[in-house]
Amino acid sequence: MSYLLATDQLTGEIGEQFVAGRMGEYTIEEDPNREGGKRVLMGPFSVYNADNLDEWAVSDEAAEEEAAE
Repeated sequence: MSYLLATDQLTGEIGEQFVAGRMGEYTIEEDPNREGGKRVLMGPFSVYNADNLDEWAVSDEAAEEEAAE
């Protein structure tokens, strides 16, 4: 998105759509949490808390395996 904005291929207006390669198509939308703000949602939000932290935690062993690849 930064490249598209820098090269004038994207204006950054709300409702404008762009393709991000193999990641797919996205739309610039109004950010309801910031007055005048805009956002591009790249996927669903994830909420981390004490009840589900173990689901999201990566074990040391898994991290080592991933680093070795």
